[in-house]
Amino acid sequence: MTQQGRIGNATSYLSAAASLSRFVSSLTVEQRYEYLNYIAPREKAVLAEDLVMKFEYLTPQMLTLYERWMLKYGKAAKSKKGKAAAASLTTVGIYGRHIRSVFNDVIENGIVNRDLYPFSKNRYTIPAGCNTKKALTKAEVLKIMEYQLCTWPGATKPRLMDIFLLCN
Repeated sequence: MTQQGRIGNATSYLSAAASLSRFVSSLTVEQRYEYLNYIAPREKAVLAEDLVMKFEYLTPQMLTLYERWMLKYGKAAKSKKGKAAAASLTTVGIYGRHIRSVFNDVIENGIVNRDLYPFSKNRYTIPAGCNTKKALTKAEVLKIMEYQLCTWPGATKPRLMDIFLLCN
């Protein structure tokens, strides 16, 4: 995507990957064993870079756990001393679609078996964000249309602007 000049998309995918990495780093040793089949070495501390996220680990249960984590800690702290905050359902949906897209690519390229696909109605469903409608009511539009402009010479120009904005 970067090579194609799609910087915004590339950045969004990298943000999703960083979020998934932060999530895996936040798992307890028991959760890592349960979801990643990862057994922590006793002699050293586990670094995020040491954890490998395989496609086979992206199960519906793991994605549900990731979604719940995102809704609590999904927004990374802006400073080292800051705290992570909750991400919105819209962000969870965007990151989920990116993960699904990468999963589809690896299936299409024969890297992963289609049987491992975790996204469907009966498996994990990516949440949809809630869009707050911001349209004007009919009464508000009528108020704009009926508003009496003053009589100064340039008064018709703002009225044309109102009509232009309402028509688009």
